[in-house]
Order: sequence, then C-alpha cells, then structure tokens
Amino acid sequence: MKVRGYDVTKVKTRFRIVDMMCECPKVTELQMSKEIGISEKAIQKQVKKLRGRGIIRRIGSARAGYWEVIAPPK
Repeated sequence: MKVRGYDVTKVKTRFRIVDMMCECPKVTELQMSKEIGISEKAIQKQVKKLRGRGIIRRIGSARAGYWEVIAPPK
C-alpha cells in the first residue's frame, strides 16, 4: 500500500528493524528476518537504506560488533 509515495510496508519494516536494534544492539540480520517474517536479503536491503540515511551504523566487526541507532527513522 502506498501513501503519498511511501510504501507503508517498507516504512513499518524499517521501524521494526530500528526497534529491534534499540532493544538488542547485537541482533543479527538473520534473527531480524525470522522475527519480522521476511527474507534476510530484504533485511539487508532495508539496513543498507537505513545506513545510507545516517539512521544506524555498525560498530565493530560483523561478528563481534553491534548496531548503534543514531537518529529515529523518518
């Protein structure tokens, strides 16, 4: 469903991803995909968009690092 040019489902997914990162900064993309119910590739795509917009960033390595939420999604 689109509202004013936004895909509502994708926006809700981004909010859920950010919420999960706030609750558990060490959450993995695989864990998020299982919890949200979409593919890991779809999670990676949304994470890439969130990183590009400066909303989140990864601190440390892929295995031992964690997510930091810089700003709430718009």
